Amino acid sequence: MAYQSYKSKLAVLFFLLASLGMVLAPAPTPALAQGFGLDTTVNEINGGTGGKNTVYDTSATPEAIIGRIIKYALGLVGIVFFVLMVYAGFTWMTARGEEKKVKEAEGTIKAAVIGIVIVALAYGITSYVLTNVSGVNDNTTQAPAGGTQ
Repeated sequence: MAYQSYKSKLAVLFFLLASLGMVLAPAPTPALAQGFGLDTTVNEINGGTGGKNTVYDTSATPEAIIGRIIKYALGLVGIVFFVLMVYAGFTWMTARGEEKKVKEAEGTIKAAVIGIVIVALAYGITSYVLTNVSGVNDNTTQAPAGGTQ
């Protein structure tokens, strides 16, 4: 009996040390990132503005500011979709065969998927209309091959 208690305590100690090691091991990793395209990534995140964030840039045009706000809002919608999917999956997995909870989880998943599809289609249609019909050009697009914009 004492052997089982010792064995379980050793397993818990090993698990805690392994968990601590996994949490602390990645900490020095950012020191190794020595310009491996991070300036390009920051430039793309900021919309090709040379590192200036157009949301807080006072010289930015209203169109650029609204475009940034829309992009941040779409990121937030993606986070909400992810949270809803995790919640619905957790609800479904913990339902333990209760039909009411399973139906609730299915409904949440269906609503989340419909919502993200509507948002993606709205963004795609708006982007298409603004770039191809009205002639508004987003500054995050790249120049076509073989020439300049």
